[in-house]
Amino acid sequence: MTASAFTVTNSMGRNVLVKSSPLWMSSTSTETGSGKDTPLSQILEGGMEYQKAKSSDRVSNVVSSIAGKSGLALVYEDDTPLGIFTRKEYSQYKKEFMLTSPVKPYLTPIDDVVCVSTTDTANTGICLMEEKGAEYVIVADNVDANYRLNANSVIQGVVSINDLKGALAKGERASCDVFKKKAEEEEAAAKKSAEEPAPSKKVVEVVRAAASAPNTDFANEIDSRTQKPTGRSFLPQETIERAKKGSPIEKVKLAKDGTAAFVDVYEFAAKIRAGETDWDEIEKADLETRLKWVGMVHRGKRTPGQFMMRLRVPNGIVNADQMRFYADCVENRSKGVVDITTRANIQLRGVKLEDGPDVIDGLHSRNQTSFHSALDNVRNMVGSPLAGIDDQELVDTRPLCNALNDLISLDPVTNTRGNPYWGNLPRKFNIAVSGSRDDFAHTNINDIGLDPCKHATTGEMGFNVMLGGYMSIKRVAASIPGNMWIPADRTSVVTLCEAIIRIFRDEGERKDRQKARLMWLVEKYGVEDFKKAVIKEVDSYDRGVTIQDAQPHDHSPFERRETMGVHKQPQEGLSRVGILVPAGRLSAEECRQIADLADNYSAGEIRLTVEQNIILPNVKDTDVKSLLAEPALNNGRLKVNPGFIEGNFVSCTGAEFCGLALIETKSHAESVAKKLEGLVDVDRPIRIHWTGCPNSCGQVQVADIGIMGGPAKKLDPETGKMKAVPGCKIFVGGTIGEGAELQLEHQEQGIPLAEEELVPVLVDILKTNFGATDKKKGKRAAIKSFVTRVFS
Repeated sequence: MTASAFTVTNSMGRNVLVKSSPLWMSSTSTETGSGKDTPLSQILEGGMEYQKAKSSDRVSNVVSSIAGKSGLALVYEDDTPLGIFTRKEYSQYKKEFMLTSPVKPYLTPIDDVVCVSTTDTANTGICLMEEKGAEYVIVADNVDANYRLNANSVIQGVVSINDLKGALAKGERASCDVFKKKAEEEEAAAKKSAEEPAPSKKVVEVVRAAASAPNTDFANEIDSRTQKPTGRSFLPQETIERAKKGSPIEKVKLAKDGTAAFVDVYEFAAKIRAGETDWDEIEKADLETRLKWVGMVHRGKRTPGQFMMRLRVPNGIVNADQMRFYADCVENRSKGVVDITTRANIQLRGVKLEDGPDVIDGLHSRNQTSFHSALDNVRNMVGSPLAGIDDQELVDTRPLCNALNDLISLDPVTNTRGNPYWGNLPRKFNIAVSGSRDDFAHTNINDIGLDPCKHATTGEMGFNVMLGGYMSIKRVAASIPGNMWIPADRTSVVTLCEAIIRIFRDEGERKDRQKARLMWLVEKYGVEDFKKAVIKEVDSYDRGVTIQDAQPHDHSPFERRETMGVHKQPQEGLSRVGILVPAGRLSAEECRQIADLADNYSAGEIRLTVEQNIILPNVKDTDVKSLLAEPALNNGRLKVNPGFIEGNFVSCTGAEFCGLALIETKSHAESVAKKLEGLVDVDRPIRIHWTGCPNSCGQVQVADIGIMGGPAKKLDPETGKMKAVPGCKIFVGGTIGEGAELQLEHQEQGIPLAEEELVPVLVDILKTNFGATDKKKGKRAAIKSFVTRVFS
């Protein structure tokens, strides 16, 4: 038959389809009698409702649409009916799909469905349905002699076997051989029916994975340009109602979905290139908010018309080709630079809107994306920079970070970047997967922190789950134990994170953005009740994932290791080489230098760290000496063996680009580190973090010494009065690794940022708190200093 010739009609003005197992139908009848000769076209008036779905719809949407209703969806591709999806199909295939999978592969095919004609009688339908073991029957015009649809068939609806039996006279039975089956067969059928879950209960349990209830405002909303659902179409109605009363950003997302940026960026760029518009004529909500869904963050206060473009770099691993591409993207731009971030990520600065599509396409061709990297999205997946090259590794975090990255940013229906299922979160969300006791990923300051730990009884490697760590202007909170442990396999990790993010998406705060982080939701539940909610969610996916209570940690002595410098790998004859990138900032030339080093020494691989530096892995021991002699590591800013202070400073973006920053950070951080390195000696690495404002993107609370932009006053020699100057607060004593603790109280405040004022304060802190001593000078330097003092 010609499937494309099918049309869909509903003469009753509503859908009247239900469930089948599979559906079977009849065409002719020779029976007579009251109900036996009642035309099915009349019985359709009392038929049960059914739902329509598209073959590209996600399982979650289809399950949601049939929850609490008839329990059956008739699935179409264009105007062609492909098959049905019911609780039976869900039960049969649920271990194979994720709820974001397209429904098409899991249908009962339409060719397995036999139809009854609208002119047939109840008796005929009953006989065939009983014979085939079906529960419901599709009724259509122009059904062929084999009870199949054909090119001329027009579906009119569906009725159940109970509808047909109800059409018979009281006590009357259809006269066909089906009713002469043995009692044992009837009992077996009854037993099978009793073992099936209650019609709506099972569906409702599953639906929660996608939406607590289908929303009526945006249900099945599709962006016609991408043929993808919108992010808001996945939200429950209750969440939509809260968003309507929510923050201005929530209202922006309701007015037009953030995922529209997946295409808008191309349309905006085309119009700018054609001279039809300019960046400052783009609607403000698009320019300042929605474009962040493709990673484009407008820096209007500092560099109007230019964007920071944040990428996704799962586990912080890039290659030489990508690094050269970054250089191409920022070269010859006004203030065009590349930044390594505190999430081991990449940010490109100086990008213009009209160039956005070229950057996006270039990234996608290199198996990388910028989608879902800013504002209310799950951010870059942080793992161990030593994954796979560490003799003390507990878990290789690379496949887990890649799987989580795909969960968030890869649409499983179209296999393209941009996944609308996660396109409307209440706030940003951070995940860190630690691979060793060093905790290079900083699980204590992430919404989900996976901390490797063996199961005490079985010895299986897994993760204890930490929840709710974050930093903001209103609150800084270390993560708390979630009393959950999962095995360290891909399915368990993805399923746990998916469950927590789904709960956060649908139940997180939508009005007060300062409270729209996971910690507030966990506290609202209570840890144990939140754990129960997560377990219930995970169980509803039915993937065989089990969540157990948290397991005891290994408390044997352990010293956190360093990533800078040259270190042997467990692989024979290979070493890793950590290289300082001051403040994480790179010029286009430095990007290319790193790419060349990677091509020549590490098979093109480059690893980024949360300390904003890089590691070249798998360097042959015989090549280390040659690498250390490279001009790029000796004649510029990049270094392999910096000092304990110069090699361990971190900085946020600062006032050069960020409109929130109170001070410039990166240039000061680099300059002050060099000065301190020249003034004092310390016997261990001292981590100095800089952040421009209380949002603490520079994570000053985890640092040995944290410098946060703030107000200060200084005497004006001309007026004799105190005047406001750029200044800072100073935090002392944060720790990282095992037993990490945040330092939430500042030790100093109101310190002017001028280096002649700040450096002496830092020297005093280094001596008092960290045992620093004055730098020992060589004989020549001592003579020079003496001569200078005598003759000056």
